[in-house]
Parts: sequence; C-alpha cells; structure tokens
Amino acid sequence: FFKSAALRGVMRAKGFVRIAGRRRALLNFVPRRYSLEESVPDDGDTFIVFIGQDMDVAGLRAMPGTSR
Repeated sequence: FFKSAALRGVMRAKGFVRIAGRRRALLNFVPRRYSLEESVPDDGDTFIVFIGQDMDVAGLRAMPGTSR
C-alpha cells in the first residue's frame, strides 16, 4: 500500500483504518513514514483523507480495501 505509485502526489494522509480485521486504528502518513495508534474508540467508520497535489485519484480509489 505505502509503496504504491498512486501515493506519489500525496503529501499527507490521516484517517481511521482496520488492518487484518483488528481494532480500528488512527493512521498518520507522510511520505516515507507512517504511524498507527490503536488507542482510539472502536466505533465508527473507517476512512482516509489524502492531501497532496497532482494525485492519482483513480489509482487511490482502485487500491485494495477502498470503497469510494
């Protein structure tokens, strides 16, 4: 996921994710590094907000696990 060409124009991303069906975690992403913080409430939706320039929107939407 983090080495995907679709992330090339992304400067920052933040959101709530589930990895391998585990608890919901807060994802913080900046190029070449990321962190997951699992001490967040486990209720609610999962989503990621991408911020950047000239992003490959179609590529981001086509990534595994995305629904929009």
